[in-house]
Amino acid sequence: MKINTTGRYNEARQRAVDTLQLAPDQTALKVKLADMDRRQGRTAEAERGYRSILASEPGNIAALQGLSGLLASEGRLSEAQALARRIPGMGNRFLHDMRAADLQAEATRTDSAGEKVTLLTSALAEKPDDPWIRLHLAQALLKSSRQQEAREVMEPILSTDSHLTIERLQAAVFFSSQVNDFDSLRRLLRTLPPQARTPSIRQVEMRLEDHDRIATLPADDTDARFYVRRLADTMSDPAGVRGTGIASQLVGAGKPALAVFFLRSLLSSSPHLTAQQRLAYAGSFLGLRRTEETRHLMEGLAGVQLSPEEERERQDITTGLAVTRSDQLNAKGDQAEAYEALRPVLTDNPSDTSARMALVRLYEARQDNAKADEIVRAVVNRDPDDLEARLALVKLEAQAGQKDEARLNAEALKERAPTDPRAWIAAARVAEMDGNWRESLEDLAQAREFRAAQVRRTDGGLVEDVNPFRQQDHGKSETEQDPMLSGIQEEESRVSQTYAPTVDITPGFLGRSGTGLTKLSRADLKMEGAVTVGSGRLGIILDPTVLASGTRTMDYREGLWKTGTTAVTCAPQDVKITSACYSDAIRRRSAYGVGTNFYYSFDWFRADIGTSPLGFAVTNILGGVELTPQIAPHLVLHTTFERRAIADSVLSYAGMRETETVGNVTQNRTWGGVTKNRAHAQFEYGDDAFSLYAGGGGAYIYGRNTQSNVNYEAGVGGSFRIYDDGMNKVHIGADADWFRYNNNQFLYTPGNGGYFSPQSFFSLTIPVRYAGHKGAWDWGASGFGGFQAYRQRSTLLFPRDSSYQTQAKANYDVAQDCVREQAVAAANGSATIPCGGVSTSVLSQYNYRDSAKSSSGISGGIDALFYYHITPDLKVGGRFLYQKSGPWNQTDVNLSVHYDFSGIR
Repeated sequence: MKINTTGRYNEARQRAVDTLQLAPDQTALKVKLADMDRRQGRTAEAERGYRSILASEPGNIAALQGLSGLLASEGRLSEAQALARRIPGMGNRFLHDMRAADLQAEATRTDSAGEKVTLLTSALAEKPDDPWIRLHLAQALLKSSRQQEAREVMEPILSTDSHLTIERLQAAVFFSSQVNDFDSLRRLLRTLPPQARTPSIRQVEMRLEDHDRIATLPADDTDARFYVRRLADTMSDPAGVRGTGIASQLVGAGKPALAVFFLRSLLSSSPHLTAQQRLAYAGSFLGLRRTEETRHLMEGLAGVQLSPEEERERQDITTGLAVTRSDQLNAKGDQAEAYEALRPVLTDNPSDTSARMALVRLYEARQDNAKADEIVRAVVNRDPDDLEARLALVKLEAQAGQKDEARLNAEALKERAPTDPRAWIAAARVAEMDGNWRESLEDLAQAREFRAAQVRRTDGGLVEDVNPFRQQDHGKSETEQDPMLSGIQEEESRVSQTYAPTVDITPGFLGRSGTGLTKLSRADLKMEGAVTVGSGRLGIILDPTVLASGTRTMDYREGLWKTGTTAVTCAPQDVKITSACYSDAIRRRSAYGVGTNFYYSFDWFRADIGTSPLGFAVTNILGGVELTPQIAPHLVLHTTFERRAIADSVLSYAGMRETETVGNVTQNRTWGGVTKNRAHAQFEYGDDAFSLYAGGGGAYIYGRNTQSNVNYEAGVGGSFRIYDDGMNKVHIGADADWFRYNNNQFLYTPGNGGYFSPQSFFSLTIPVRYAGHKGAWDWGASGFGGFQAYRQRSTLLFPRDSSYQTQAKANYDVAQDCVREQAVAAANGSATIPCGGVSTSVLSQYNYRDSAKSSSGISGGIDALFYYHITPDLKVGGRFLYQKSGPWNQTDVNLSVHYDFSGIR
């Protein structure tokens, strides 16, 4: 019955039963039926079958062998030995062999990595001279990331001074190929006699040849693509093994894109793919996280008759495809669709570990840690050697504050798999939990090294002939974008930024349109240092700042009369004093000083205190408290209480000093340096994939010798991600903002603050943001456009000085009289111009208050930034921003240098 040899036991068993019903005297078929039951673990049925045969034929050797082996595997050694003695020439060695065979069969059936290792270890103890059991045990250890133990198991047949049989040499060849020990592989192949070079060994030789070909890959990308394309067109690869091997070598060389190109070239050059090719190439594409190519290859297997091993591979790839798709959707914030991607696997095989761990990640993303913990513990209880589940358990325990449990599980994980990166990730999380960030970074660095070594190691799976030895995990990614490796690097960056001492230097320049004091140029050199204190972060900021306004001309007097005390000290109709009187209003204003700030942050709390730049005409104490507790899954209440400087102009930020003479009385005046005392609360819901916010607040505003003001604000908006390929993201959103001030202080006269303060402002903006990263580069760009409208009420020139305001009104009245006199003189044809010859247009500009204004139109801007990681510790970057908003056009340019003292290498 050939079908039995293929391993389709259920079908073969049914055929045997059907045949025996027609011809019940076929003893040999009864023995085969019992053998099938024993191999499938149906020990009770097998024992009944053997005993039924022996009842009618006590000397049936096949039945005696089968029953004695079954009893030995169950530990019933005395019964087994009694039966073995009835077999001519058989003894204890046969029992050991039978028990070893049964243990191997049981190891093949189990899905538990730990149980597989235990069973194969027992099998090797029963038959220590079997090189294939030794190889299978080493492969199981490799799959569990226990590389050192695997090498120790294989050492007796890898040693150069060992006397190796042909089978031992073959097993050593396969292991050396799998761990990419090409030097040992060449040595072993040289000692292997020609008659021992089976088709599988020949595949290993071809893999070595392909390795040497890839070692001579051209450095130029175009030449390299031509090289691998020609290789794909000329190579013979009916089983798909060579193609997957070369793709893995390209990945190990840091060229995943070239590996994808090579695999695609294989598909185009092989119009009729075998089932083995489809499975092999699909596994490679899945490892490269190319789900579309994987799905296309798997669709071609519909209706194809597969061997049991091929069917297992198909199921593994199908599961891996579902898990990968689920993780991708989860990363995009779509947990509902991610669960739907997992549902078929969870329905067909509810105990599948990879699918259940993907489900854990879904619950973690939804912040349902209780459900995630329940699933993880079930997985760990079922398979204590599942390293991914144990790592997830440590993370959940650390997050829940279960320090002792997390510490014990992390120690057990490292004891089980000391060279597995997940053990060191768990140790890092525990070290961070204990407040030892340096140890955490050291553990993460060790995890990164171990994972990088795993990524460089390609699976040496081969097609079976007599003995099975292929051990492939098609769900793993071995690319430079390896999820585990990138996750480790992200953890290093997070721990470093959170705990390591850092220094940031950020020179910047801001330019704002306008004339006179409305125009602003600002340059600063922000220097920041931060260290970890307790569980939080303590930092200091020094910010040397230089401010400069624009200049004015005599052509536009209205702006001059709205600056300082010009409206009082310079009579508009007195042409004789115009030039000297207006010189102060015309000149550029500047200020320089050093701002300071001390801050402390911990989890969702941040507080700071400092000063506006020391050296300004007015220096203020500044500071604030910011609270961002999570009050529900994905929902944060963001509350701010702060006192900040308003940096709209030299006057509002630095304040101004002026010496003035009115009625032969000279006095010094200082005003400005405005601060906003603000309270604001905002609800923020969502994640990177989708977010909403809504909030509002108010502020009390005052400055030195300026009129107080009150501000109200509200805003609502959100964004959602429309594209994400793992390296590039695009978000689009909408923002609506409204605010108002009680009074208008956008003037530069004493009593006014010199800041934009409309009585109504509304804007609706549509932003589109793009962010990407590759290698050491991070970049981003955004564009935003929309509509804005605002209204400013008329306001007095001197709201806090009634005498000045009265004088300004008197000057206004005189100016208006002059306008009327000039009009009469012009009508009468008089050659004399009243009021000293000052033109009517100049006189008409003068007023004792600022007139009301309103504006509406398009707003928008562009924003671009980049960062480059020169080393893991050193990062440089830059940003450019242009925006048209409110009454200004504004340009910001910043450079940045960041260095942390984490010691990451």
